[in-house]
Amino acid sequence: MNSSLKLSSSLFLCNQDTRLPLERMALLRALNTTGSITKAAKACNLSYKAAWDSLHTLQNLMNFPLFTSEIGGKGGGGSKLTAEAENLLFQWEQFLSVHEQILGVLERTMGQNQDLNPLSRLVLQTSARNQLSGKIKGILETGLLTEVTVDLSSGFSIVVQITKDSLNVMGLVVGAPILCLIKASAVQMARSRSLQAGLYQNHLSGKVVYLESTGSQAEIHIKCSESLLLVASLGKDEFVELDPKQGEELQAIISSSAVILASLSH
Repeated sequence: MNSSLKLSSSLFLCNQDTRLPLERMALLRALNTTGSITKAAKACNLSYKAAWDSLHTLQNLMNFPLFTSEIGGKGGGGSKLTAEAENLLFQWEQFLSVHEQILGVLERTMGQNQDLNPLSRLVLQTSARNQLSGKIKGILETGLLTEVTVDLSSGFSIVVQITKDSLNVMGLVVGAPILCLIKASAVQMARSRSLQAGLYQNHLSGKVVYLESTGSQAEIHIKCSESLLLVASLGKDEFVELDPKQGEELQAIISSSAVILASLSH
């Protein structure tokens, strides 16, 4: 098969940043084989942080936990895929097999020198650190604005504010699958749910599982459930004032207008 055709067609699978789901699933496969995020990251030529982010971004897109982790102990700790994740890997292998067959058909019918890159631009690409899948639970129109309530796959709900025009253009209806995109900088962290309660409609609580502070920026990851991890990016001063601790519970506060909705085109 022509390599350029295969490469350009693989862009159909592009989802977030510059990494392909192909690489994410390879990481999940490596985790299944090695039983360690550190070893899986090394096998895929990734840093531990990049592997951690990739796995949890993938997990946020699912409606089930992908793996369980144990720290230390008699067996030295490690990570193990859930039964659902093992089934996901099996389905992915089947998908790749069909994908190869499709590429073969394209090559035979269109020729080896076809440029498929224009088609790849139709696929969602986003730098948003938080990508949460769910279904639309309710739609409330209030003049020019509309409030869309989304039930996330992880069991939480959030309210998203969009314009009436966006509602009509996207053709959103109750029950439709939807993707919520939230930049890390749009997620505020606090210990109290009452922080500016009048301006914010979304409060999700979780335990701190990762902290990093370098230069003028800091990052906090909180685990809200087994299948939902939120990433917040804070300024150094905010981070110092909050002084978060590993394992403590914090509130992630997200403005309803800071969430972008994404759906498949009709």
